[in-house]
Amino acid sequence: FWATGADKPDHHVKHFNWMRDLGVNPQAAADDRANANFAVADIRNAMAGDPSPRAAGVRLEESRGIEVGHIFKLGDKYSRAMDFVVQDETGERRHVIMGCYGIGVSRVAAACVEMSHDDDGIVWPASIAPYHVIITIIKPDDALIQKASSLADSLAAAGLDVLIDDRDERPGAKFKDADLVGIPLRLTLGERSLGAGGVEAKARADAGKGEVIALDSVVEFARSALEA
Repeated sequence: FWATGADKPDHHVKHFNWMRDLGVNPQAAADDRANANFAVADIRNAMAGDPSPRAAGVRLEESRGIEVGHIFKLGDKYSRAMDFVVQDETGERRHVIMGCYGIGVSRVAAACVEMSHDDDGIVWPASIAPYHVIITIIKPDDALIQKASSLADSLAAAGLDVLIDDRDERPGAKFKDADLVGIPLRLTLGERSLGAGGVEAKARADAGKGEVIALDSVVEFARSALEA
């Protein structure tokens, strides 16, 4: 027995019995009960491994998802306001039923971070990274800052967004910050790498140390690495 609405404000009906009060005798024949305005069924939540009701041998798979957008049912609110109508199959003019789909930019960023990270921080994919390349200067001085600026200009001319870290900080701290922010490619400028004729390049997603790339090959290397 249930309590249910009584079709009157602030009124309820106690001891409601859906089979009795909807006009079906519980002792009626099965065929009569089948014609009632309700259905009786065992209901539970779907679970992984449940068989498909439409395809033999196919079972429900369960996986995790991230919501990045919403579908909004607008009905005919705006089509009536704009008098936006179409003809139905009988030739009658009807206002269009409208809807829209919205993707949340902040949701996309949050979902990406949730999917693409490691113990050291974010691992941005190049397609939505805030910067493509970070140039880390080991011991900033006028000469190294000038080389970094020149390299950044060359990378920018190739269509890449570049950030220069010229802070007066320890190299380890700069590397940890670069990993935390998650910029896809780190180029390190220091006396050792320049002495070897290039810069040290390391992709954020790669483990271990980077490799020295000749200065005149850095732009092509960066473009190839980011397109991979």
